[in-house]
Amino acid sequence: GFRRGQRGQCPFVAGVDGVAAPEAGVGGLAAGAERLADGLPGETIRVAGLVDEVVGEGEGGFITLLYCALDATQHLLQWTSAGHPMPLLQDLTTNEVRALGSREQGGLPLVVTEDWEYTPCEATIPPQCRVLLYTDGLDEAFPEGGEKHEQFGLTGIINTLKATVNLPL
Repeated sequence: GFRRGQRGQCPFVAGVDGVAAPEAGVGGLAAGAERLADGLPGETIRVAGLVDEVVGEGEGGFITLLYCALDATQHLLQWTSAGHPMPLLQDLTTNEVRALGSREQGGLPLVVTEDWEYTPCEATIPPQCRVLLYTDGLDEAFPEGGEKHEQFGLTGIINTLKATVNLPL
């Protein structure tokens, strides 16, 4: 989803896995995004805590979350991850694709443990680059027509980005 603030946008991606009431997760995401819609940049870490509070009242399962603040004037992407894959940066000139952050910066999914402290991250987005936000459901998908029963994986995502470098968004 996207929420507009005064200085940019707040895209977020979430995966609901095994939550007894998935609507609680969606409601928590909406509540957190609404509270922070005008507070970017620099507020992404707060949304993880707010959503965790709302969703934590449910039973079972967990939610992964990647909440971002994009300051388009400064080309700055700030994010906080709760067990979610890191964004991918693709340089459209060189066709290089790399993760913007490490697995360790991903933290734990929401509702796994109380009092988890999430780590805020940021990166400057260079000219002629694009960023992919995606759920783990994409890399866990099984490609159509594959001879082997293998997941699409991060390699499949990167290969697809590289193969479509010249296509418009």
